[in-house]
Amino acid sequence: MNEKILIIGGDSRQKHLTDILSQKGYNCQRENCTVGNVYSGLKNAKVVILPIPFSSDGKLIYSDNPDFKLDAAELSEFIKPEQLVFGGMIKGEVKDIFERNNVIYKDICDYGYFIKFNAFLTAQGALRLLLNNTGSLIVGKKVLITGFGRVGKALALILKNVNMDVYIAARSKEQLVEADCLGLKTVNLKEMSTVIYLFDYIFNTVPENIFSEADISCQKDDSIYFELASKPFGAEKSFFAKENKKYVFAGGLPGKYVARSAAGIIAELVEHML
Repeated sequence: MNEKILIIGGDSRQKHLTDILSQKGYNCQRENCTVGNVYSGLKNAKVVILPIPFSSDGKLIYSDNPDFKLDAAELSEFIKPEQLVFGGMIKGEVKDIFERNNVIYKDICDYGYFIKFNAFLTAQGALRLLLNNTGSLIVGKKVLITGFGRVGKALALILKNVNMDVYIAARSKEQLVEADCLGLKTVNLKEMSTVIYLFDYIFNTVPENIFSEADISCQKDDSIYFELASKPFGAEKSFFAKENKKYVFAGGLPGKYVARSAAGIIAELVEHML
């Protein structure tokens, strides 16, 4: 493919994506350092690939380079209808601009294949993060996973397979039954506070405040809380500091620990849609 692909911002996934597509014969350029080069590169680009997510704050294009500050809405106004845009979680003002300007865009996070694969990449990253944060044997340790969506389910299966004592906390009776059928222990989310003192590790996947300060105070002194959810998160980070409990932010795990695999699935989807 001779038409130019411009890959903007992101993290290690976008770096590997550039390498993978280039090796397949695509004409790729990645910009993650100089904003001016992005606008220059747009002039000849047929395809534009934004990060996943396209923005972490709804204002700037997501980038692991703190000096790369590219206004998402401003960039969107420069993209033309004849250019095809890929990205993740494209919403808000950027989505409105694309639709107003008749820009064709594909949100990779809308594709079930990517979502399922990404859930297992996130779960694998979570296991690595757990191992990095504990100096003890994890076999037989009690772990609570709040939420039993794609990420919660993938993580539960991985942790069960390394012989951890896995509990699932969820609201949905259907999810609790499914977890029980998979050989996992279950607790209704409403009753979680009565058993929270049991767990060595807690992984939250629910994007809402479900843990109170009282819940945090009841955790084991040496327990570790891992936040996998998006905003507004499962608990206020300040609660853990006040109660002297360990909090680990676990966002963006595929980009940190399994970036090449994540890039590979993005490349497959981009090629398929092209």
